[in-house]
Amino acid sequence: MARITRRLTAVAATVSALSVGLLAAPQPASAATLGSCGSSYSKVGSYPLRAAWQSNTGSIDVYYSSSTGKNCAITRPGTALAGKARHVWVCIEQTKGYGRDCDGLGYGENFRYYAGPVSVYGKGQCINVTGGFTRPDGVVFRGMARSVHCG
Repeated sequence: MARITRRLTAVAATVSALSVGLLAAPQPASAATLGSCGSSYSKVGSYPLRAAWQSNTGSIDVYYSSSTGKNCAITRPGTALAGKARHVWVCIEQTKGYGRDCDGLGYGENFRYYAGPVSVYGKGQCINVTGGFTRPDGVVFRGMARSVHCG
C-alpha cells in the first residue's frame, strides 16, 4: 500500500510540475509585433493599403539600417483583419538597379498576419515598395510607393 501511495504521489507531483510548466510557457506574440527587420533598423515610412471603394486598412512599413545600408519592408493587414486576411504579400526593389525581394507571392504561400521582411541594398539610391492582401470576402487591398527613401 505504501508503495502505491508513493507512486501516486510521484505521478501527481510530475503532473503538477508539467501543468505549471505549460501555464508558464511563453504565449505567442500578438500579430502586431510579428515580423521584424531587426534591431539595427528604424522605421522610415508607412504606406496605406486600400481597395478602390474602401478606406485604408493595413500598411506597408519601410525600415532602413544605416549600419547595413539596406531598406526592409513588411506588409501588415489592419488589426481587425490580422489572422483573417489571405495572401498577404510584399515586394521591395531598387529603383535603378537589379535588387528585388518579394515574399508571399510563391505557390502555396498564404500568409495571414504579415509578409516579409524583404530587403534590398538602398544606400545612394531610391526604392519602390508594393504590397497587399485579400480580405476574407475577396476584396483586394493594395499599396505602393515609387522612388522613395532615396539615400
